[in-house]
Amino acid sequence: MSFAAANNKNRVMNAQRLIDQEPLRPRTKEMKVLNLGYPRTATLSMYTALAKLGYRSYHMAEVFANPNGLPIWEEALRAHYLGQGKKWGREEFDKMLGDYDATCDVPCCMLVDELLAAYPDVKVILTERNVDSWLGSMQKTFWQVRSWKSWDLVAPWHPMGSKVHSYATNFVRCWAHEESTTNRDRRQVYLDHYDYVKKVVPKDRLLAHKPQDGWEPLCTFLGHEIPNEPYPNINDSGTFVNLHSQLWWASARAMVWKAVVLPVGVAAAAAVFYSRFGGSALGAVSSVSS
Repeated sequence: MSFAAANNKNRVMNAQRLIDQEPLRPRTKEMKVLNLGYPRTATLSMYTALAKLGYRSYHMAEVFANPNGLPIWEEALRAHYLGQGKKWGREEFDKMLGDYDATCDVPCCMLVDELLAAYPDVKVILTERNVDSWLGSMQKTFWQVRSWKSWDLVAPWHPMGSKVHSYATNFVRCWAHEESTTNRDRRQVYLDHYDYVKKVVPKDRLLAHKPQDGWEPLCTFLGHEIPNEPYPNINDSGTFVNLHSQLWWASARAMVWKAVVLPVGVAAAAAVFYSRFGGSALGAVSSVSS
């Protein structure tokens, strides 16, 4: 492909971006905190802790509450990792994050460079855990759900199922490179991410945090009083799998209804109508419609 043709293709792709269809609007909250730690590193506990300190965080839980945003985030991931379209800047992030002053979990933790460029003065948290422990948690949650091969069959029949499955598929392509990626490769992806964040974020604006660290380092870092309650310790592994199981069954039911029950019902109704009224009724309907 020539340079001119490649440029033209990029312009077409950029013009068709879903994010460009979102309205421009001023931020209602100043972005203050980015948690760039990977999922399954106690991000939900951090999300809960930040909420208790008064922050509104954009977490994957927020994404599931509004799944219409998933295809838009897919565009951002494809632009960063696959070179498909224009990478996001402050304007694009403000459209999606304008009502939030913090981020946690995916998809934001996968867009380190873009977020740091868009919000250069924020404080950065890096939730972390032992890499082998992280791999085990991912295996019991995300990779377990991804092992359900029938997703490709059932997901397209359900509006939310199709969005979640498409996002997860692109997440794997962008983050873990391919479905066949080994645990050894995933371990390196994790280590590379953490090394990179620690390299590019100034030490005075970075806090590496584990749940056992509790409130004190977090509150000192953010300038808050320590709450008079235990630090949140939320393990949502079961919830993650159950949520996706419910979504799988909803998609499967939709497939059966739309592909089997509905067509059979229509055919049965047509057969009953024909047996009751015969060809004369069809001729009458045809003459009326003409």
